Amino acid sequence: MLVLQEDYPEAIKAYEQEQDNPYALRALALMTMHGITFDDQGDSEKALIYLKKIKNPLPYDYELMVQAYEKLGNQAEADKLRAKLESK
Repeated sequence: MLVLQEDYPEAIKAYEQEQDNPYALRALALMTMHGITFDDQGDSEKALIYLKKIKNPLPYDYELMVQAYEKLGNQAEADKLRAKLESK
């Protein structure tokens, strides 16, 4: 509900309390990777921390990881994950 109300700082605080919830971790990763304001460039490293906490990652989670690694300039890790996705 907080995200729908565009109260992103409060949404982040609420999601931070649910570190075992994959939905919350995905939401945190997305908000962190892309930023929550127009000028915010995001933080791909922090987004990866959230994504790596997901116990049973979905292909979408791996795709987000690929994007984060590419944004960080780590093409080798991005390629590894991409190959893992293609082998499934």
